[in-house]
Amino acid sequence: SPRGTAAYHGAVPRGDRSIGRLVGDLRRALARANVPPDAPLAVAYSGGPDSGALVGACLLASRSPALLHVDHGLRPESAAEAEAIRAFAERAGLPCAVARPSLRPGPDLAARARAARYARLVALAGRTGRRVVLLGHTATDQAETVLLAALRGSGPRGLAGMPAAFERDGIRFVRPLLGWSRAEVARAAARLRERFGLPLVDDPSNRDPSAPRVAVRLEVLPVLRRLRPTADAALARAAEALRDAAEAVDAWSAQEHGRRARAGRLDVAGWTDLPRAVRTEVLLRFLGLRDRTPGCRPRRHGAIDPVVERIDAALAAGRGGLRFDLPGRRTLFFRRSGADRWLEIVPQRAVCVPGNH
Repeated sequence: SPRGTAAYHGAVPRGDRSIGRLVGDLRRALARANVPPDAPLAVAYSGGPDSGALVGACLLASRSPALLHVDHGLRPESAAEAEAIRAFAERAGLPCAVARPSLRPGPDLAARARAARYARLVALAGRTGRRVVLLGHTATDQAETVLLAALRGSGPRGLAGMPAAFERDGIRFVRPLLGWSRAEVARAAARLRERFGLPLVDDPSNRDPSAPRVAVRLEVLPVLRRLRPTADAALARAAEALRDAAEAVDAWSAQEHGRRARAGRLDVAGWTDLPRAVRTEVLLRFLGLRDRTPGCRPRRHGAIDPVVERIDAALAAGRGGLRFDLPGRRTLFFRRSGADRWLEIVPQRAVCVPGNH
């Protein structure tokens, strides 16, 4: 029979600074994300040490999280792992919800699995009455994300990595462990497993160097740690600083877009008075490439769009004859009339060769 949640609650062990820090970082992350102290929480519990450490931290903070588990069914052991999480939740008296999306092998499997995971987490959170879900991403995950973004030639948004908190479909996701390396979390999780009997999973896919992220983890980060032992945390701090800068550019570009854009037109008078980063974001908003606008190709991983770069370069040089075909069967023209300068988007079926571009 279930022992009940109260049996799993407890004070932080005296003298255990890392566990005390873990609980403190959990509380600070929730406060920064404007989560009320009494808000019901959920943990996206994969069974790994990162999410396991979050479960333990919640219990030590006398919070009773719902455990949300997404079993992708990509490994033979996954069903038994899901059952172990269900059994632990029953013993601890914690709500638990498990989903198993249907995924077929093929291209972009990792990306499809990630999209399916977030969609199922949103649904499971709603099923358990939770509006706040904790994710176990660490500073090491952030460092890997930043390095992969740099290899793709991403702009500030991609190099900013993962946000500490974000919202999706009405669910608030929070990452309390972005100040922790994966090794630090693993040590804390091992101690919490002894205390609470947490089921912890060793996923062999995390050691498969054929995956780019794992190759960075096993081959690139160790070299950087030899140069700087705190490389994981340093890259995570750099990402946080870039995120602050990217948010400032976002706010400025949103203001400029609101002032300049009208019904398929963008006023580009005084274009070069704006910093290039702001110009890029204004163009992305205007062209519908910044977000998942219907009919348009979204930017992936914050990558710099080469079409936007060419448009901006042409505008900065003041070149006439500007015409670009865009996603969604649209064409962009540069128009001039006296001192006025603007961009105009026209459906391709309505395109004619203008005399003033």
